[in-house]
Amino acid sequence: MDKGTRIITLTGRPGVGKTTVAIAAAKLLQREGLLVDGFYSREIRERGVRRGFEIVDFVTGERVVLADIGIDGPRIGKYRVNMKGVEGFVPRIVDRAKGAQVILCDEIGPMELLSPNFKRSMSTLLSMRDKKLIAVVHRSMKDPVMKAFARHPEGLLIEVTEDNRDVLPVEIVKILSGSGKGIVDC
Repeated sequence: MDKGTRIITLTGRPGVGKTTVAIAAAKLLQREGLLVDGFYSREIRERGVRRGFEIVDFVTGERVVLADIGIDGPRIGKYRVNMKGVEGFVPRIVDRAKGAQVILCDEIGPMELLSPNFKRSMSTLLSMRDKKLIAVVHRSMKDPVMKAFARHPEGLLIEVTEDNRDVLPVEIVKILSGSGKGIVDC
């Protein structure tokens, strides 16, 4: 890894802590004085059972349903994707995030990539050479947008595991803030 790393792409099995690592790194970068913007995904649970996912604005906390078992929309597994919500919500955040130094993108996965506006927004982010990115990419990495993040020449792909997840936020800060090379061996 060299000084040219500006994109950290996290992947790993479901439930290993990818989102937790990404959010923790984003908050640490804010404490370092960097302007951070973007979005993250989280589960929607009802009585302890997952019923869907929502996208959360990192800055405002505003939320929109990404997918749920009880809505209309294209099906991915047992969930239906809220196309209208994704189409408007994420591009608006990405447009606002153009003023940030670091942009958080969690998650870039099959549900999100059903939206043409989401795909365009992710391609726009990759073209912003003055931005640092923390992206969480679905482990299948089948879509070209996912592959573009995971294999970007200015990027570093890190698999989050139970063994490394606790140290990764600090290591990501070292890499993106320029305060050190980091010790992550991926």
